[in-house]
Amino acid sequence: MKQVADKITSVNFWVGVIAAVLLSVPIISGTALALTPAGTVIGNQATATYQDSVGNQFTAQSNLFSVTVSQVAGLSLTPASQSRSSAPGNQVQFPHTVKNTGNASDTFNLTTATGGAVTLTSVVVIQDDNGDGMANPGEPTITSVVLAMDQSQMVVVRGIIPTTATNGQAGTITLTATSAFNAAVTSSSTDTADVVTKAVISLSKAVSALSVNPGGTL
Repeated sequence: MKQVADKITSVNFWVGVIAAVLLSVPIISGTALALTPAGTVIGNQATATYQDSVGNQFTAQSNLFSVTVSQVAGLSLTPASQSRSSAPGNQVQFPHTVKNTGNASDTFNLTTATGGAVTLTSVVVIQDDNGDGMANPGEPTITSVVLAMDQSQMVVVRGIIPTTATNGQAGTITLTATSAFNAAVTSSSTDTADVVTKAVISLSKAVSALSVNPGGTL
């Protein structure tokens, strides 16, 4: 009877130890789980094998401890800044890449704000379907983009330098991407358009003769 009581006591002891160990495991942070897809169930169960005072071997097993990974929003917007030079009245285009670095599909809202000494007009964000870094006919104007986990989308910010701009002035467009799942997750990039009005000389050369003797003139 004493051996049975010892066995029960030992089992309770080891189950308690296992439970304490599991409870002492640090909670995995959202950042650490960011690359694990949302909804994934991570399970853990401990087993202890021991002997009592008379050499009998026993096994104790804890309850199954499981954690379901929650969605964590994340994004990157590159490049952080860039610049282009052009004349008044011309279009300027700035390519960007939006990437979902979170662990689930998310919608990213895209907004623009102008600044600087020159206010660029007709500012739009265009989905760069062929990834060439330029806005092409047929590519749609967008205000948001839906991306799966680890998916990227190239976009082009386009604006027009006003005809009243003068040489040396600059205007900026700030593109901001914001997660629809978590509005606190956001990233911005600043594009600068430098105004150039000075004339640019283009020189080209051509010859009329296909061959010439030594010392001759082309």
